[in-house]
Amino acid sequence: MPAKRKAAPVAEDVLRVEGTTTPAKTAKGLAGMFAAPSANVEAAYTADDTAGKAVEGDSLKALRALAQELVEAERTVEEKNKALTNAQIALADVQENRLPKLMKEHDLKKFEFTDARTGITRTIKFESKWRVQLPTIKVGNQHVADHEARKPVFQWFREQGLGGVIKKDVVVPVGLLSDEFAANLMQAVKDFDSTLDPGLAEKIEPATLTAQVTRLKEAGTSLHPAIKCEPVERAKVLDK
Repeated sequence: MPAKRKAAPVAEDVLRVEGTTTPAKTAKGLAGMFAAPSANVEAAYTADDTAGKAVEGDSLKALRALAQELVEAERTVEEKNKALTNAQIALADVQENRLPKLMKEHDLKKFEFTDARTGITRTIKFESKWRVQLPTIKVGNQHVADHEARKPVFQWFREQGLGGVIKKDVVVPVGLLSDEFAANLMQAVKDFDSTLDPGLAEKIEPATLTAQVTRLKEAGTSLHPAIKCEPVERAKVLDK
């Protein structure tokens, strides 16, 4: 019985299209791979017994170079995001911990120093503020507004006579209705389709929220229990 032949090794300078089952045929550059498909070509890509295709030479080098560029670009973004996170942590440490702590020990409200990089005189000021946050909910890796939990908080602000600080957006789902209908809808509220379900999106800008909560606390007002408020001391760089 004749011995079985061993399969020939695949040359490293040939890229074979995944899923092919028959011997590869050299494509004429990238154009051969990505030309507008005819009915026969489209069928070949979807069938289980597709005709083999291969890329070699300069086209193969271009594919590998771009693939490496893609991997490096993704790696760079990941590294930059990590570096940004670490930089933000370092900033918070010196801004809200080490520097204000030292200034407080020496009872310094403000001091000047020379920026070693620019030679410009800068001023650092000690601040004591409140960090305020409304209820949030975690979605994936992010914390987003918890609209249901915020409704009683907004009602509490109204009871304090501060309803004017709440920004309101009327939201009306219109599905696949025309752009013209969507544009005219708010001008013809009295005549809008009764099957629509209008909603109201409300928010308070962070700076406004902090300012109002600070004022209420200084006035001795008890805050709504859903409002997260904690003291924070920080060092602030002043522009001169």
